[in-house]
Amino acid sequence: MTPQSIIDLLSMLSDEPLLVTDHQCVLKFANASAYRLFGQHIDSQPLNHFIRHPDFQLAVRQVARDRQISEMIYVRPSLPSQEYKIRCLPFGEEDVLLAFSDLTQDNMNEKIRTDFIANVSHELRSPLTAIVGFIETLMDGAAQDPEAVERFLPIMRDEAARMQRLITELLALSRIEGDEIRPPMTPVPILNAVRQAISAFEYRADEKGCAIELVSSLPEEYSPIVRAEHDALVQVFHNLMENAINYGYANHPIYVRLNFSEPLTAQARPSNIRISIVNSGDGILPEHIGRVTERFYRVDKSRSRQLGGSGLGLAIVKHVAMRHGGELGITSTLGKGSRFTLNFPLSRIMEHVPQDQAQSQA
Repeated sequence: MTPQSIIDLLSMLSDEPLLVTDHQCVLKFANASAYRLFGQHIDSQPLNHFIRHPDFQLAVRQVARDRQISEMIYVRPSLPSQEYKIRCLPFGEEDVLLAFSDLTQDNMNEKIRTDFIANVSHELRSPLTAIVGFIETLMDGAAQDPEAVERFLPIMRDEAARMQRLITELLALSRIEGDEIRPPMTPVPILNAVRQAISAFEYRADEKGCAIELVSSLPEEYSPIVRAEHDALVQVFHNLMENAINYGYANHPIYVRLNFSEPLTAQARPSNIRISIVNSGDGILPEHIGRVTERFYRVDKSRSRQLGGSGLGLAIVKHVAMRHGGELGITSTLGKGSRFTLNFPLSRIMEHVPQDQAQSQA
């Protein structure tokens, strides 16, 4: 079996980059993954022309001489940076096989887990500290003071409710992430879910003077159907409408816009349905837009906490959209407002049967 055929066989077993170099650290063979990583120009090149590592050539020469396996960590300077574990193994009589294992995603996942635990601890610490402090004050005699009791109890209730919301949304996010590999299959008329969410928030919106207006470009006789989990869709629209109310200007309407991704014709059906929630408000700075769907990320931390936000609402929206094969798009203009757009793939477009026709058929 030739060296190249061995490389080809190994490549069939793993998609990781593989290189074979001679004892002088000059490349002899590479697989397709290695070419994708380093480029096509690496053939017959010394390794130090495309791999920057202070001890790399020394390690390869030691493996070529001693015929012992060696490992090292290689951080590739890219945006974002990539980290690999390289195993150097004797190959043939004098050559060395370099097997790359990508650690980037594992490291990123570990950082996310660490940050997540730190954030949860921080988010729970604040309301717990407040509640414990008020309880101790009441136990020290303030419980006999009606004014203190009247002042402290609502705050304790609000802080407890904040913890309850946080835990509820953490459990919801965990469930959504756990179900992402199992896309929902139930046919759901998406307009029904949108209208249900609007009904739930009409009172709050009216209190602020920002009525919710449904603007649809869809033909009235048709009902878009998506494969979805109804309650998850309603929760997504709840989160986006709550955001639109909380961060929108008073006495300015909130628009819920529906349209197809492509024109509906007799010959063709659109592939996606778009639902946009648009408010008039301060807007979001461009550097924040890419991060607002991260867990616990807040543009204005103090304002978000005053409004009862957990920092998880948009993360839930993003993951629900992903689970449904859709995506979330965000655009914003400072001083004018923001638009959050959900794209969902259509299962079909069901034509409504007019009521009088349905009665005549009955």
